[in-house]
Amino acid sequence: MKIHVARFVRTLILAVLFSGCGAVRPGDPASATAAGRLPAIAPDYAGVVIPPNIAPLNFRVKEAGTAYYLRISSTQGTPIEVSDAHGRFQIPLAPWKALLAANTGQPLHFEVFVCNEQGVWTRFNTIENTVAAERVDPYLAFRRMVPWYVTFREMDIYQRCVENFEERPLIENTVVGDPGEQCNNCHSFSGNRPDEMTIHARFPFLMVIARHGEVKAVDTRTELNTTPFAYAALHPNGKFAVYSVNKIVQFFHNIGDTRDVFDYVSDLLLYDFDTNMVSAPPPIATADQLETFPSWSPDGRYLYFCRTVTMPQADFPKRYREVKYDLVRIPFDPAANTWGEVEMVLSAAESGASAGLPRVSPDGRLLAFSLSAYGTFPLFHTESDLYLMNLETRKFDKLACNSDKSESWHEWSTNGRWMVFSSKRRDGLLTLPYFSFIDADGRASKPFVLPQEDPGYYEQSPETYSAPEFLTGPVPYSEQSIADVFHQEKDAPKSYVGTREHPGTREQCEDDAAPGNPT
Repeated sequence: MKIHVARFVRTLILAVLFSGCGAVRPGDPASATAAGRLPAIAPDYAGVVIPPNIAPLNFRVKEAGTAYYLRISSTQGTPIEVSDAHGRFQIPLAPWKALLAANTGQPLHFEVFVCNEQGVWTRFNTIENTVAAERVDPYLAFRRMVPWYVTFREMDIYQRCVENFEERPLIENTVVGDPGEQCNNCHSFSGNRPDEMTIHARFPFLMVIARHGEVKAVDTRTELNTTPFAYAALHPNGKFAVYSVNKIVQFFHNIGDTRDVFDYVSDLLLYDFDTNMVSAPPPIATADQLETFPSWSPDGRYLYFCRTVTMPQADFPKRYREVKYDLVRIPFDPAANTWGEVEMVLSAAESGASAGLPRVSPDGRLLAFSLSAYGTFPLFHTESDLYLMNLETRKFDKLACNSDKSESWHEWSTNGRWMVFSSKRRDGLLTLPYFSFIDADGRASKPFVLPQEDPGYYEQSPETYSAPEFLTGPVPYSEQSIADVFHQEKDAPKSYVGTREHPGTREQCEDDAAPGNPT
């Protein structure tokens, strides 16, 4: 009885909505005039592969009309019907989830109809999407902010459930203190696990460590690094992390890509969470090389990173375009805390470009990375693209998910079938998170942007998203628990300096501090 009542109510609503649109009704689509083309929609959710657990792909129809109708169907289950007077389709969550669950591996049809002022309906070509069999990790962490580059205002770190539209802040700079004085950045997790993470703050200079159910703050500045940690790679065993320490300068071009970034100095340092010790292993912290973008292999046996020969600061203004980074790796024994020799994975001489952001797939077979013309900040480079290398053959190709705008900051889902990355393809200014399906042969599908509850969200929002990371579940720490440790700046313990020979005890490290490259 409830079903019949619901059906009657829906029919009544549709009848009122479409009463001025001729004889055509949503139940009689065959008599509509064929447009002979796909409808213009935003975001572009046409021809994409989607996870079976993704939130509804709400969108807006960019066609003139007085009434709009959408029918979503597949091989199994009840079709979904949505109507709107302005073409802003908000797909109901429960029917959407049921339809996707019943049709994994099957096509998903979107039929769009538009009624004009004369009451004539037009039927557009059917949008064909595909529901993958493989799920995506249910949560995403990212930094969300307005695209300032001279202030820290509205710089917040959020988590979002990608299965629906639930979102909450991990930390907002307004909670910590004066937003004009606070920079929260460089969030990082261990193996997509939400319960092991670090977040950095520039003012005060603290690193928040959340692990084993505890949240604490540490001042990681030592005589090895007078600046705090930056790019992070948490070891899969949860005991170690490698961080970059950088001396970065921002500069500007008169034409082309306006903003740019250059690293004067950068090293990689090893941090031990249990002992609160910082050490500078010689293979990854050398005076004649700039090391950056650390990333562990899934088994924790290799550290991948990027490096280039140090350039004298006096040469920078004229030679910055010559700076191109190699992609390398080094063996690491986590039990003995020892390192092997650095191995070249892809040289700048071979690629003709500058490598960044290495990320190994969970099965250890594939290496995703970015290539740009020069430098170490692909986010500001229009030509930055994503590549995939087979680590057994060392062959690499550009991924099909690239655009003519910047692609960067990519991460794998735990099953290795989904990649999320930052792209400026929408307008060349705002960075947004896009998803792409990666098949068993390393082929990438057409990407789609993170769905939003408001179909017109991306056309109205001035915010940019950066550094997206997949999570297997929600972060178990409250924003208040994280904010509380930020306020304990005076009580935050200092990190201790360790050495390669004596990484294990606080007393040894205090007595035998190793020299390093202050940055």
